[in-house]
Amino acid sequence: MGAYIDASDVSFPAECIRCSGAPATTHNLSARRGIDLIFVAHWEFLDIPAPVCARCKRRRRIAGIAQTTGVLVFIFGGGLAAMTLVMNEWKAAAAILGAAILIVALVGRIRGDVVLDWFSLGARVDYLRGEGAPLRFQFRRPEYARVWLEANPRAVRTRDLLRKPTMTATEPSAAPVFGRKTPALTLLVSLALLALHHWYAVTQREVYSVLVLLLATVAGLAAGGTVYPPIFYSLGKYGKHLRVGIKVLGGLSAAAGFAIGFILMIKLY
Repeated sequence: MGAYIDASDVSFPAECIRCSGAPATTHNLSARRGIDLIFVAHWEFLDIPAPVCARCKRRRRIAGIAQTTGVLVFIFGGGLAAMTLVMNEWKAAAAILGAAILIVALVGRIRGDVVLDWFSLGARVDYLRGEGAPLRFQFRRPEYARVWLEANPRAVRTRDLLRKPTMTATEPSAAPVFGRKTPALTLLVSLALLALHHWYAVTQREVYSVLVLLLATVAGLAAGGTVYPPIFYSLGKYGKHLRVGIKVLGGLSAAAGFAIGFILMIKLY
């Protein structure tokens, strides 16, 4: 169930959001909006305190520790494995592993808290664009969703929003129409910058590996978007309403670009 509401109007019933037990404390559901380009990021954060029982609070804490540990182990262990594969001339396998490491790192960095809240507590909050602080709540348990809606009479359910001919300022705008112009221009600019970096590397004998991998990743995503425009927007805020399959294609396009950049970097430099 999805529902839209402004942050100033949010209230929670006096029960745990996961098990409906007696609440003993609160947990801050993390909501944020902005952009993240790995090295350059701009975010607006908003914490929504939700009631939880002691057992569910402990469950969320343990899940957070496990996720952080797993991501770090995969990144460092995968990095060592990728270096071993390169040394053994298994460059294609190293590129695939490197792409997987990048995807895991990005997901952990950008959506880690959201994933944890969803699977451990059954709730998530998206911080949308618009006046005020428009939020979109989603709950895994229909029983709690109904109770929450009763406690928030100003909330607008997703299905009700779709029936409305007009929308208020705190509700998200209509889905954008995706075109090929932006991804095509992004692809051309990325390739031009890669060519410029190659000229610089050849003449000055200095290579910026991170720049090559970042541009190749963007180029891969843009190439997918040039073929099918929604792919380019699937990994950002404008693609939240897109199907999971399109988001998977977006991730694969970016991973393919990263892998190609990794192989080219090894062969050229």
